[in-house]
Amino acid sequence: MDKNENTIKSIQLNTRFADNTDLTNPIWTIQPSINDIEAFKIKSLVLPISAYNIDTYNNKLKMIQNISGTTSANTITMTTQNYNSSNIGTYLTSALNSQGNLYMTATFQTASNKLCLASTTGTFYLTDTTNDVYETLGFTTSSSFVSTYTGGSCVDLSGVKVLNLQSNSLDGIDISGFNNRILGSIPIDEGVNSIASYQDDSADYIETNISNLSQISITLKDEKYREIVQRNHWSVVLNLKTG
Repeated sequence: MDKNENTIKSIQLNTRFADNTDLTNPIWTIQPSINDIEAFKIKSLVLPISAYNIDTYNNKLKMIQNISGTTSANTITMTTQNYNSSNIGTYLTSALNSQGNLYMTATFQTASNKLCLASTTGTFYLTDTTNDVYETLGFTTSSSFVSTYTGGSCVDLSGVKVLNLQSNSLDGIDISGFNNRILGSIPIDEGVNSIASYQDDSADYIETNISNLSQISITLKDEKYREIVQRNHWSVVLNLKTG
């Protein structure tokens, strides 16, 4: 073989055989280790979509309410689970009223695919909070009290849209404003409770320069580079070009 000719090595990483039990942040030992890696790519991936459409990174709603001149702030933390158009309004109504004297109703409007919040006894507005659910529910924040508010955008319960495989092990793609590198971004067209399957048969590779690879860790991130709570085993195949 010509000394300048690359050798392609494939490694299959399955969370069932990882060194740890963290499905979102698995770590694998590479035995034997691989030397002189010049390029890599994600060859294939199989991943059950088990992250909920309302999860720990988008499950809070904060409301400022005025009832008879008394102003109060209430933060609602939604249960992490999958929601749909049939249950989102009922759940929100119950959750809002369980926080105190909110006297609120939440109604999903089928014709417009939007949510409407209404107060029967006072006025309110939505304000900023961490890990808010506003984009998912089509809401925006305000500072003006109203008795009824309909989201300006449609409810989006489709869940994760892009899967980013974050890893510094192979010195991958540097994303501006993101502290770590990624191996690649995979569009997710499937909905919740389905299986994402990806296959790359192209000749495209990402250049790198790794003298020795003995361990690799991967963290699953969504389209906003938020850590995904993965609840089922998954696997990925990496192709490595070595010198």
